[in-house]
Amino acid sequence: TTLMEGVVEVAVSADAGTMCVLLDEGGERVLRAFEAGAKPPDEDEDEGEIDPDRPGDLSGLVDLDGRVVLEVDLRREWAQMFHEAWAATEAKVHPSVLEGVDMAAIREAYSPLLGRVNCLHELLDLLGEMQAELGASHAGAAPAEEEGGDGDGMQGFLGAETEWDAGAGGWRLTRCLRGLPWDERFAPPLARAGAPAAGD
Repeated sequence: TTLMEGVVEVAVSADAGTMCVLLDEGGERVLRAFEAGAKPPDEDEDEGEIDPDRPGDLSGLVDLDGRVVLEVDLRREWAQMFHEAWAATEAKVHPSVLEGVDMAAIREAYSPLLGRVNCLHELLDLLGEMQAELGASHAGAAPAEEEGGDGDGMQGFLGAETEWDAGAGGWRLTRCLRGLPWDERFAPPLARAGAPAAGD
């Protein structure tokens, strides 16, 4: 007996009373739920035709747009973020930073602390401590920007041009952008009050 056509996948509830069916209906994937093992009804109680596009018990159509709830296991998500962030750190850090650094050992040393992480900020703090082990400046972990954010937390720039001075064994500041002198909020970091002057 054919219960329905275009079946892509079927799942049965734990009590075997309900079946959830993923169907291909004219090239569109649709999810419907019916009594397990029974042919879906062709007519309603008044012998009227069932509207297959109207969500509900008769059509079995599940409204995915308005009813799906996503459950997230935060501890598993944080563990995944921990390992992916460390792998990304290893892949993107400058090779000179990795000389003599055992990335796997650092990961193994810090991974037991994952069980103590209770929020995203604690995870970011843990990742920041790991990155500090690299001894590289400007390495850290920050939350992803929310959609429509104002850009706070993006990588900043010194607003300066520099060149390596082998004789002095360091970088020499050759040019410092002035920005808006009347508003320090928009001045480059090296042009703000208290910043070292060019040549210092």
